Amino acid sequence: MKLKIALLLTAAVAGAGASVALADHGGHGQKCKAVHLDGTLAAGSLSLTVKHAKASVAAPGSAVSLSLPANARAKVEACMTGTGAAATFTVRHVELEVKAPKPATTTAPTTTS
Repeated sequence: MKLKIALLLTAAVAGAGASVALADHGGHGQKCKAVHLDGTLAAGSLSLTVKHAKASVAAPGSAVSLSLPANARAKVEACMTGTGAAATFTVRHVELEVKAPKPATTTAPTTTS
């Protein structure tokens, strides 16, 4: 009888341990901190896979490169894991605002007679 109780207790402890291990999802369920960032972007490019394009400018499924000028503004909602230099940000939502560059102004020298 003591052997049956010992086996039952061992199985219960092993089951509880396995349950805790599975509940952790193998470390894949890291909690993140929601953050909101607002700032300017450096010049660069984005690659976009086309789902739909008006006027057949690009075929669905094709990849296009979008040029991003310097000082474009971005508002980002992200999920941050880690801290300090080891922090990783996973973008959840982003809004980009690109303003047309101001035309260069030229001043003509004035001459007096």
